[in-house]
Amino acid sequence: TIHRNIAKQIKSLRLFEVGKIYISRGKDNLPKEIEMIAGILTGSWTDASWHSKEIGCNFFDIKGVVEELLNRLKIDHIKFTCMPDNSCTYTRPGHTAQILQEKKFIGMAGEIHPQVLRNFDLKQTAFIFELDFNVISDLIPETIRSKPIPKFPSISRDITIIIDKDLESSKLLEIIKELGEKLIENFYLFDVFEGDSIPQNKKSISLRITYRSKHKTLEDNEVNYIHKNITDRLLKKFDASLPT
Repeated sequence: TIHRNIAKQIKSLRLFEVGKIYISRGKDNLPKEIEMIAGILTGSWTDASWHSKEIGCNFFDIKGVVEELLNRLKIDHIKFTCMPDNSCTYTRPGHTAQILQEKKFIGMAGEIHPQVLRNFDLKQTAFIFELDFNVISDLIPETIRSKPIPKFPSISRDITIIIDKDLESSKLLEIIKELGEKLIENFYLFDVFEGDSIPQNKKSISLRITYRSKHKTLEDNEVNYIHKNITDRLLKKFDASLPT
């Protein structure tokens, strides 16, 4: 599917599928049937605009998709841990995470191995997740009601700050969540960078925050005011700095 779309110059794709897989249990037994939810990302995560550059998909995007899906299903206590190399059958070792609900394995997310991409004549990176539908369906605590489609447009803004290398990036997300700003619709980390342009023992963290009102179209000045307050809060809380 990806190869066919890319051949038609549709290079940014977000696909998902629900279906069964079959695992062999030996020639004397019927294969084990498991219903799975799978998704794949490739190409650009966000298009270029006047206030932000085009951003390609990365591991944090596929991780964010899984987190948002499980959050919508009211499944909590989710943890991502490094997948053992010998379990990465078609994903890139060191760039793949197993997904745990408390201590129960429910799926995986990661970058598709370059050799697998070459086998399908794909020349751009792609990221995949798989979730065991049978397991997660038992974890859903209640009937989920859908939300109406938003009537008003959203506005996205980025924050890039320099923090201590040892500081967990998730701490920044926790602070934003604690603020309880009603106009924040979504926020996620999309880039972590360490290199010659970054001071020693520091790293650059980039976040994207999406704002939307349920009642009106937001003006740039009111979003900018809220966004600056959030940036200032993060800078002060973590003794961080802006890129120079």
